[in-house]
Amino acid sequence: SGRLTLGSLGRDFMTRVVDIEAGLMRTLGGLIRNPRPTIQGWLDGRRKHYLHPFALLLITATLSVLMLQLFGESFTTEFRATMGQMSGLRNEAARERFADFWEMSYSLMPYWMLFFVLPVAALLRVLFPKRGYSIAEYWAACIYAIGLGILVDLPFSAATGIGNVPMALQIMITNLVLVLTQVYVLGRFLAAGWTGWLRVSVATLAGYFLAGLSQQVAAHFYAHA
Repeated sequence: SGRLTLGSLGRDFMTRVVDIEAGLMRTLGGLIRNPRPTIQGWLDGRRKHYLHPFALLLITATLSVLMLQLFGESFTTEFRATMGQMSGLRNEAARERFADFWEMSYSLMPYWMLFFVLPVAALLRVLFPKRGYSIAEYWAACIYAIGLGILVDLPFSAATGIGNVPMALQIMITNLVLVLTQVYVLGRFLAAGWTGWLRVSVATLAGYFLAGLSQQVAAHFYAHA
């Protein structure tokens, strides 16, 4: 082992960076081409071969936040105005606090998404009881899916931002991309026949609805606190 030196610290850092890069490309390629062996491989213990789902989510969500920062204050201003209008609140101070909540949620996207997909995982456990997966394992699969979904959405978000598409429509497009990617990844992981795809779709839509509803409740509670 020996004492830590600058040279050994640098070599360890470079080794880990290369491992992360290789794991990232291997994981993304697997999720795009054939999600089942990728997700199953990680669940079976091949943790060094594939990137951890939390790490994938952190990387892609950070890229999304950084990309949108390129649009400057105009994005933040329009985002806050849109969320304030969608709140349905008449009190100006409450609308501002409602917008504050959503701006804060967006800046904490990697952490919020961990909980956002939890209802989907719970519903998959109910709808696929014979597969033998735990809620935690379904949760890992959902995090892989949402991490890929955020990456797939990057060019759409860039295009709609550059094209000055209304913010409400941008949000709808992002949500659609995330849902479709989630259904694709989970469907390829679990589905066997059209009934399997139907169950995956129901779990995804219902799970997103429940997560979105809880977020709305939290936003209104924050606005009136």
